[in-house]
Amino acid sequence: MRGDRSYSSDEIKRIIDGKLALQGLTRLKVGGVKEIEEGAFVVDILTQDDSLAAKLTIDRQTGHISAVE
Repeated sequence: MRGDRSYSSDEIKRIIDGKLALQGLTRLKVGGVKEIEEGAFVVDILTQDDSLAAKLTIDRQTGHISAVE
């Protein structure tokens, strides 16, 4: 993902799905993708039984990904 571009929630979902697949994390999937006020998205990463494995924030403009703690 590169800067100076405004990503949609569908694009974010496809990008994260692709990243999981490239890393061989086939037991994980993208759950919800929610836009938040700060110009970012929150993405839920789920296990096969729909348990929450991780939460990520993704900047809408730059595509920077960081873990939510």
